[in-house]
Order: sequence, then C-alpha cells, then structure tokens
Amino acid sequence: MKKTIIFSILILALFLSACISQTKVITQSGVDTTPKITTSETQKASIPDTGSEPYKKIVTLTGEENQDTETFTINTDKVKIVAGTENSAVGSFTSIILQKKDGDDTLNMNLILKSLQVTADAGEEGKGELIIEDLTKGSYYISVTSGIKWEITVYEYS
Repeated sequence: MKKTIIFSILILALFLSACISQTKVITQSGVDTTPKITTSETQKASIPDTGSEPYKKIVTLTGEENQDTETFTINTDKVKIVAGTENSAVGSFTSIILQKKDGDDTLNMNLILKSLQVTADAGEEGKGELIIEDLTKGSYYISVTSGIKWEITVYEYS
C-alpha cells in the first residue's frame, strides 16, 4: 500500500513537472517544517566546483537509467544537490528524489513532491541544482528515474 501511494505521488510529480512551461528557475518554500527547496533546472553546463562556497562535498554518485543510489550520511540540516545528465539521443527527462533511509513517511512524501527534474535536448547535456533545508541528520539515498547516464554530487552546508 505504501509503495503504491509513493509511486502514485511520483507519477503525479512527474506529470506536474512536465506541465511546467520553459521556466528555467523554480522557487518553492514553505513556512511549516517541511523541507524548503530552491531549484534551478535545465542549464547546459558542467557540474560546478562549489569548493569556494559554504558547502562541503559529501558524495558523488554516477549511474545509468533508473536506480536507488547507495546511502550516505547528512550531518547538517541543509544540502545542495547538483546533477548532470549526458548522452541523450532524443531528449530526456530525469527525476532525482532525495529520500531518508528508514525515514518518516511524511518527510519522504514531501521530498518526492519537491524533487529535481533535469531535461535535455537531443545530443545535449542537462544540468540541475537543488537546495534543501530543514532536513534531519541521518542516512539518505537518492532515487533516480532516468533513461540515460547521470552524475549527482551532494554537498552539505558548512
């Protein structure tokens, strides 16, 4: 039952993100305790080195197609996720969802609804960036829905 609900929410989120027009920057924030997210999507560029910013790299994950990543530990309440895709033959859509391992269902559902989507035209690379605040410390993983190669780097705020 829980997986059906999560899958239904994921499909709804994918549909809603596909309905968004050619907006390059989307900002979402809430006043409650759910994670606040700022998203910058579909910028054609390589993943930046954020060493000069107040973020410290936790992990870089690479893969191809749909999968859940290995788990990693977040020790602060704010993270930045930077994602890139490549080798899109006919255009692509990639969904990146941060999930807490053994996490609270409400937190994970809120993270699903506020996921990062990266699109790319045929033959081009896609890039997206996501900042999430008000997280709890613990083990997390990323659920990726994609048909192409991807690279995701997670930074925590220092």
